[in-house]
Amino acid sequence: MLIVPNEGLKRMLERGLRGFLGGVHDLAIRLYKNDYIPTSTSVLSNFVESTFQGYYRQWGDSSQWLPATMSGGRATSTYGSVPLTWTCTGGDEKIFGYYVEESETATVLWCERLSVPRTLVPGTVIDLTLTLMGQSAL
Repeated sequence: MLIVPNEGLKRMLERGLRGFLGGVHDLAIRLYKNDYIPTSTSVLSNFVESTFQGYYRQWGDSSQWLPATMSGGRATSTYGSVPLTWTCTGGDEKIFGYYVEESETATVLWCERLSVPRTLVPGTVIDLTLTLMGQSAL
């Protein structure tokens, strides 16, 4: 039976996020506006990217992932020290979630639907903190 000790799990998460994913501008962080529930078979064409005034794709730099921490057998890493932020400057739109695309391959690396869709109107700010967790289970 394969056992991954906590320190190994923590290091594997860090290597995956900071090493495997590459360098600057390799990850496109995008909001989506269609009422879609992501699944394990989701692909880029399932998502309709947001278009509200003030929206832009944010580009991720793998070096911005913070060192992983361990708690209760879980390794957790967060992107950057402050949330990613968008401000609606015009129009209105409903946001259902976000997805992270590896720009080189147009592959959805991960996606998440918001627990409650956000309706944006001018002046609305949406903050997003990317956090990934790895867990060892027996």
